Amino acid sequence: MVHRTAKEGAKPRVFGQLALIWAVLLCCATVARGQGYLLQAGAPSFTTAEPVELGYLDLSNSDLHLEVPLASPGQRGSLQYGAALV
Repeated sequence: MVHRTAKEGAKPRVFGQLALIWAVLLCCATVARGQGYLLQAGAPSFTTAEPVELGYLDLSNSDLHLEVPLASPGQRGSLQYGAALV
């Protein structure tokens, strides 16, 4: 008859718990990834913009970004509003 101590029986349980915690963290890491530049609005931070009339030219990929103003009605106080066709 083999007698086991409490420490010998605890090793597989601790390993199983650590494996479960590791698996949960691994699954959460794919969900919690940061936002990339592809999903951001506006001009990318790495752009080299050359100003042109009514916009700019992105020299890194030759994209032309134009904003044609449509209206700029007066507002109360210091509020500004300008409608533009992008």
